[in-house]
Amino acid sequence: MKRGFGISNRVKSELIQQQQKWYVKPKTTQKNLNRRFIGEPFIQSRFFCSKNDFPRPREITKLFTEKDPSTSYRFDEEPNFIFDVSKLRDKLLENASDLVKIEGILDSSYLFPRHGSSAFIELLNQLRSRPQLALQVFSWRFKKNHEGWAMETEEYAKGIVISGRVKDVDLAVELFMVAASMGRGTTSTYNALMSAYLYNGLDWKCRKLFIEMKKEVVPTIVTYNILTSLYGRLCLVPYMERIFLEIKEANLSPNITTYNNLISGYVTACQFDKMEWMYAFMEQGPVKPDIKTHLYMLRGYAHWKKVDKMESIYELVKDHVNEKDVVLVRTMIAAYCDSSDPDRVRKIEALMKIIPEEDYRAWLHVKLINVYAQENLIECMQSYINDAFNRNTRVVTKNVMLSIIATFFRCNAVEELAKFVKQAESARWRICRSLYHCKMVMYSSQNRLEEMEKILEEMEQSNIDPSKKTFLIIAWPRIATYQSTPGGTQNESDPNNTTIFVGGLDSNVTEENLRQVFSQFGELSHVKIPVGKRCGFVQFDNRTCAEEALLMLNGSQLGGSNIRLSWGRSPSNKQDQSGGMVQQHADSNQWPAAAGNMYGYNGGYEAYGYVSAAQDPNMYSYQGYGGPGYGNYQQQ
Repeated sequence: MKRGFGISNRVKSELIQQQQKWYVKPKTTQKNLNRRFIGEPFIQSRFFCSKNDFPRPREITKLFTEKDPSTSYRFDEEPNFIFDVSKLRDKLLENASDLVKIEGILDSSYLFPRHGSSAFIELLNQLRSRPQLALQVFSWRFKKNHEGWAMETEEYAKGIVISGRVKDVDLAVELFMVAASMGRGTTSTYNALMSAYLYNGLDWKCRKLFIEMKKEVVPTIVTYNILTSLYGRLCLVPYMERIFLEIKEANLSPNITTYNNLISGYVTACQFDKMEWMYAFMEQGPVKPDIKTHLYMLRGYAHWKKVDKMESIYELVKDHVNEKDVVLVRTMIAAYCDSSDPDRVRKIEALMKIIPEEDYRAWLHVKLINVYAQENLIECMQSYINDAFNRNTRVVTKNVMLSIIATFFRCNAVEELAKFVKQAESARWRICRSLYHCKMVMYSSQNRLEEMEKILEEMEQSNIDPSKKTFLIIAWPRIATYQSTPGGTQNESDPNNTTIFVGGLDSNVTEENLRQVFSQFGELSHVKIPVGKRCGFVQFDNRTCAEEALLMLNGSQLGGSNIRLSWGRSPSNKQDQSGGMVQQHADSNQWPAAAGNMYGYNGGYEAYGYVSAAQDPNMYSYQGYGGPGYGNYQQQ
C-alpha cells in the first residue's frame, strides 16, 4: 500500500497542490427514492446496502451524537431533568412491543409540555442503543409537528441519524428534504445525513453531499470529523491528512474525536509509525488522549506485534478491556502467539480466562495449537487438538502441521503421532508427506522396520505419492549400518555432531531466513552463511533435532532454490577419513577462529566439515521397497 503523506508544515504546500477530484460517480444509475407517509404507526427498517458495499465496521465513532456548535440545543439545567427522562425511557423499554402504549406514555408525560424539545432530544439520546424504538418515538413526535408543536432543527437531525442507524437511507433523505423545505436545512442536518451515509457504507454519497454542503452552509468540526472517519475506514490516508489540513486552514480547533479518527485511520492502514507519532503529539498538546484513544493504540500495538508497548497501554485500560472488549483480548492473544516473549504461554492463558467459553474462534484455537507445539507442551497441544476435532475445526496451514509433527518427534511420542495422523485424515486436516516421514523416522529409531514399511500403504490410501526422500528414510537403517563400518563417514554417525551443511542456497537467503526455517525443529546454537558463498551451516543444541531437520528439509525449496543438506564436521572429529587434518584454505571470507571452532572449523568454508561420503552403488538399492525404478538413485 502506498504510504500517506505526513502532516508537517514542510509538506503542507505539497498536499494543497495535489488537487484531485473527491467524487467519482459510479456507473450505476441512482434509483428514485421511495416516498411514504412518515407518520405511519410503525416504520419497518430495510437494508438499503447490498453485500457488495464497503463493509461497515463493528463500531463507528460517536459522530452521530456529537453536539454541533451550529445548533441552539442545550440540556435543561433543572436538577431532576435527566433522572425524569430516564424514568420515561424505562417505561418505554418495558412496553417496546406495544405501539399504542408507547404513544399513550408519551402523550401523558409532563416532560414535553414543560421542557419542550430539550426533553425529546434527551430521550432520543438515551435510546441510542435501541434505534427501532427511537424511530417509533420520533414518529410520534413528527405527528405532533402537524398539531402545532413545531420541530426544531436538532430534532430533524436526530431523526435523520436514527433513520441511518436502522439502515433506512431513503427515510433519512426524505427527512432532510422536509427540514430544508421548512427552513431547517442547516449544518446540523447536513452532518446528520452525511453520518447516515457513512453508517451505511455509502462513502461516495457522503463525499458528494459535502461538496454540495460547502455551497450552502459553513462546515463545522463535526463535518470534518465525519470525513476523517470516512477516509480512515477506506485507508485513504492522504485524503484523511488533507482534511486535517483543511481544519487548520478553516481556523477550527481539532477535538478528541478528530485525533481519535486520525489514529484509527492509521491503525486501519497499518501505518503504525504515524499512529505512534500522533499519540505522542496528543500527549504533548492541549487535547489529551481518552479511553478510546488508548483502545485504538492497544489495537495498533497488537497488530504491530509491539508486545512491550501493548502491555503498557493495556495497564491503562485493563478493567475496561476485560469487561467490555473481548475482541481486543483476542487481538492481544494473537500478538502473543506471534511473539518471541519467553513468558507468552502464561500471559496467553491469563487472557484466555477472560474470554467466555461460548465465544469460540477457530482461527485463535489453531494459533494456540501452534504455540503449544512450538513450546513442546505436548499435553496442552493434544488437549487443544482434541477440542478442535470435537468442534469440527480444520487445520489447513502447513506450518502448523509441521509444528505439531516436530513436537511429537522431539517428545518421541510415536504412538500419539500415529493416532493423530488417523484423526487428522478423517477430519480432513492438511495432510502432508512430512507426517508420514516423521512416523517412518520414529519407527526406524525404535527398529520397528515392518511398521515403517507399512506406512507406504497409508500414504497410498491418502493419495500421497512417495518421494525420493521417502525411500531414503526407509533405507536409512542400511545407510547407518554402512557408515558404522571402517570405510563409512564418521560425521553422520557421530552422536555429538549437530552441525548441518546447507548447500544450494539462493543468493537472497540470509542467516535470519535460515534461523526461521530450522528453528521449528529445535533450539539452534549458531547459524552462519560465509560471505560470498551459496552455502551455510546450522548447528543445533540437540542431535535428534538436527536429524529431523536434515530429513524433513533436504531437497525443500528456500528462497527460490532447492537446498541440499548433509552433515557438517563434528567438533570432536576434526580429522578426515584418512586420519589427516583437513587442508587449510586461505579464504578472505573465513570466520574468526573463536567462532569457527564451535563448528570444528579451522579454515575456509570447506573446513566446516562438508565432506562427501564415499558412494556405494549397493547403498541406494531400493528394489525391495520401490522396484527397479530407484536402483540407480544417487544422493543429491
